[in-house]
Amino acid sequence: MKLTNSIRKFYIGSYLIDPPLVLAPMAGLTNLPFRNLCRMHGAGLVVSEMVSANGLVQNSHKTFELLKSDKYEYFFSIQIFGSSPEIMAGAAKILEKNGAMIIDINMGCPVRKVVKNGAGAALLNDLIRAREIIAAVAGGVSIPVTVKMRIGWNNPEACLELSKYAEASGVSAIAVHARSAVQKFSGTADWSVIEQVANEVNIPVIGNGDINNIHDAATLLVNSKCAGLMIGRAALGNPWIFGQIASLLNKRTPVYPDYEEIFMTMKDHINHLESIFGSKRAVKMARTVLPWYVKGFKNVKNFRCNLNMTQSINDILRLIKEYKKLIGDSVNADYTG
Repeated sequence: MKLTNSIRKFYIGSYLIDPPLVLAPMAGLTNLPFRNLCRMHGAGLVVSEMVSANGLVQNSHKTFELLKSDKYEYFFSIQIFGSSPEIMAGAAKILEKNGAMIIDINMGCPVRKVVKNGAGAALLNDLIRAREIIAAVAGGVSIPVTVKMRIGWNNPEACLELSKYAEASGVSAIAVHARSAVQKFSGTADWSVIEQVANEVNIPVIGNGDINNIHDAATLLVNSKCAGLMIGRAALGNPWIFGQIASLLNKRTPVYPDYEEIFMTMKDHINHLESIFGSKRAVKMARTVLPWYVKGFKNVKNFRCNLNMTQSINDILRLIKEYKKLIGDSVNADYTG
């Protein structure tokens, strides 16, 4: 693999994305505590979980809760979804008024409850409405707007057409997941479509899909015409992946966390979840979050079972301490994703 002397940089509006590595929006996952961890460990940009345009317009407290941020994020992107151009534009204006820096339009979510309402990836089957939404949002705010899409519902023509329209409408960047909506997360990502899009438009194209480890990431970024990479599932329990990719691209030796850092990060993550969402919700979130960190460790099945029986944050912290003691210096997990 031939590497450049340094990481390429690109801008979304006036925001420099350096390194050109973006945390993908993931529903129920990319909340403030996880975004902060990824930012701290080298993500150039982080994106919120999906935010309902209808919820914003209706002033839903639950929806606005997804927008929580702090000074440590510097800047981040807020992703909105919906099927009405008017409501999507209204939501974008509300976000701009409330200090949003970048707005991302979701045209890639294949989840049934989103698609059945004509939002997310369903827009790849309704290009007229998709174009109306892009025009309404990009034309309704002065802050940068991006679009995240899949390569199509079941064909790549939609992706290329929408990308060209997005550029003509003033969109600042496009993120393309190299799977169709029909594939969801199965099969193989087709990066040739992303390459085609990058050849056809002049705005930054961010590639997403099958970025499973740091070597895949470096190869894709160097060999493609993408301005940056978007990383989702590979970052779960592994926020270090961003710094590792950046190191590899800059011809430095990637640094991997030892087990002390892994278990400390687990505790920090849970404590931050509690401070933001309260103990009851944090306990439920922990049951999803913590197993990512110990994937591949010994006796992990017992750890998960015990975790599911915890009733308080103190129980969880005690479990982490006990599991760390059990693992000891014998831990030998590969954290390249």
